[in-house]
Amino acid sequence: MKSINDKILQLLHTEDSTNIELAFQLVKGMHLGQLNEHSRQALARHPLLCLQHVPKVLSDVERLYLGFKKLQVLSEHIGVLKSLKILNLANNRLTEIPTSIGQLKVLRELNAYFNQLTKIPDSIQQLQNLELLNLSNNRLTQLPKSLIALQKLQNLQLAKNQLTDFPQNVKGLRNLEALDLNGNRFTYVPESIGTLIHLKALYLSHNQIVKLTKGIGALRNLENLYLANNKLIEVPASLGSLQKLTRLGLEDNQLQALHPKIQELGHLKILNLNGNQLTQLPTSMGALHQLEWLGLANNQFTEFPTIIFDLPNLKTLDLRGNKIKHIPMEALMIQHLIID
Repeated sequence: MKSINDKILQLLHTEDSTNIELAFQLVKGMHLGQLNEHSRQALARHPLLCLQHVPKVLSDVERLYLGFKKLQVLSEHIGVLKSLKILNLANNRLTEIPTSIGQLKVLRELNAYFNQLTKIPDSIQQLQNLELLNLSNNRLTQLPKSLIALQKLQNLQLAKNQLTDFPQNVKGLRNLEALDLNGNRFTYVPESIGTLIHLKALYLSHNQIVKLTKGIGALRNLENLYLANNKLIEVPASLGSLQKLTRLGLEDNQLQALHPKIQELGHLKILNLNGNQLTQLPTSMGALHQLEWLGLANNQFTEFPTIIFDLPNLKTLDLRGNKIKHIPMEALMIQHLIID
């Protein structure tokens, strides 16, 4: 006579949905200790059914991928998975995350991008080991204040939501290194972002930002700053304080001039100014000796900006879409000169 474990394995291996459901019905009436290792592994290959019927089967699981499952609701039993370190809920139809998520004390990564989330539970503050949180491509209009309690968080992805503001006191996010707010509805850069002193990458493109606050100059560790597709008319002098900056994206704004303080960005390698209203460059730009890529396409230049010749490491220069009638012969020495 077959043992109960053999029966469960036989039902699971048929890959028939009715038999698989029957296997889980059998397991519901059993003590977890009655399942051998083979049965537990076979059951764990059906994580959604485990969460519904026997969540303790997943109690030792450290990684759980539930992406592309057309999920509309995540079971509250998710909180039973005490060993979980990585949870992927991406590309589903979730409108909320259960409060039991706060029970996952060792969780390091939570991916819930491409869902329909409108809010995040306050219990998220209990995820004190969380290092990465990706909530991009949802329907969030505001963030819970409890978010600032995530002291180990290093990477926060909130792109393509409907956010207009950011929590005021964010000093608790003391280890945050990357913040992605692309594609939201910000009209200004929240002052509180200036307190994220360990930030290395800040993404604020595709918003409606009209002006940068002076506080952005406090981000002394920033290496990548992206502000493309906004409504900026100018950049503040404080931008010159970002002396570790290597990439600066300011394309598709309404800039008419650059502040001379840009000369202080001595480590800058990539500067994208495409799609603005610039007619000239400040002479101070000649101090950007590390600059390798410069985008000036679709501006209002009528003369070639000769300050370019003071940039010894420049490899790529994009000048398409301007009204420059004469290109100096020396410019042809630039490795990648892009002109109409």
